[in-house]
Amino acid sequence: MVNHKSPKVIAGAVLVAVLIAAGWKYHGKSSAEADSGTVTAERGDIELHFMDSGELTPKIYVDVAPKVSGRVIELFVEEGDRVRKGSKLAVIQPGRTEAEAYVPTTLVSPIDGVVLRYQDRSSNNAQEGRLSKLGEYVTGLMESQTPTYMLTVADLTRLIVKMKISEMDVLKLKEGMSVKVTVDALPGLDFPSQVTLVSPQAEKDSKASSINKLY
Repeated sequence: MVNHKSPKVIAGAVLVAVLIAAGWKYHGKSSAEADSGTVTAERGDIELHFMDSGELTPKIYVDVAPKVSGRVIELFVEEGDRVRKGSKLAVIQPGRTEAEAYVPTTLVSPIDGVVLRYQDRSSNNAQEGRLSKLGEYVTGLMESQTPTYMLTVADLTRLIVKMKISEMDVLKLKEGMSVKVTVDALPGLDFPSQVTLVSPQAEKDSKASSINKLY
């Protein structure tokens, strides 16, 4: 008799153990879900934080060169002077010698702005820039494809930042995107701005990697 009842007792014990284990697992899962909490999904824009350095330059500027070749016999401005459109900048005496009695030519400012040193922006090498001096011989636009640029007049009321961005990062940017500009000379100040142009054509830098220009 005992031998016939033992399997039932063992089977009943196993069933109870399984039910207890299942109940503990369910209770444990419910407690974990209750403790985890829930959040409400909201629709919004993904913020992109991107930082790089660039070159701060005036948006509007004119590199000034004389129309005719000659010697600078008068110079009315210095670096940093504010000028109005039509203001006298210099007087050029055409010809290489005083014996050539040509009528002097007056060079005037093409825009309102500030007098700066001329810099060759086509060169990748950093340059100090140049400002013509009294008595210097300059080459005119009408006589040479490489004239002497005497100075630059720039409108400093509107500035742009030119940046070189890698192909991987340029895909994150688009025109109209808001940006903040900081200047080392003015620590603690942020200047709100926006992306106005992403160059569609890539260039090669000194390390032979593709870059895009950003304005």
